[in-house]
Amino acid sequence: MKILILSDSHGMTEKAEKMIMTEKPDMLLHLGDRTRDFDALTEKRPGLEAYAVKGNCDPGSDAPELLMLTADGMKLLMTHGHRQGVKEDLQRLYYTALERGADTVLFGHTHAPFMRVRDGLTMLNPGAAADGRYAVIENGKAELRRI
Repeated sequence: MKILILSDSHGMTEKAEKMIMTEKPDMLLHLGDRTRDFDALTEKRPGLEAYAVKGNCDPGSDAPELLMLTADGMKLLMTHGHRQGVKEDLQRLYYTALERGADTVLFGHTHAPFMRVRDGLTMLNPGAAADGRYAVIENGKAELRRI
């Protein structure tokens, strides 16, 4: 299974479209800040399994702020990260993920790509899709990428 992870698209759907066309994912995850972009992307691909969480720039969105899902045998926790204070440090994010039993926590908000494994928990921020940054998880292996 190939999972494409985007965050902070901020209206730059043409870059996100290119990521989808390049990667041809089985699943799309959007970590907030323009869930309307997510809606536009998935509307064109009704068969694509896709999930989104809302960020601080998504007023009125019906998307949840936290979403736990299992994909390809991994327990993934999705959040934008603003409620966990990820611009200051990752402690709240780390403990939130542990409390929910996640193997991997996916977050955005900082616009900076980041990947680190701490005590068996993978913490992954794909960076801002508006800047051409994204991540892919394939066969249980995560990788940061840029178009």
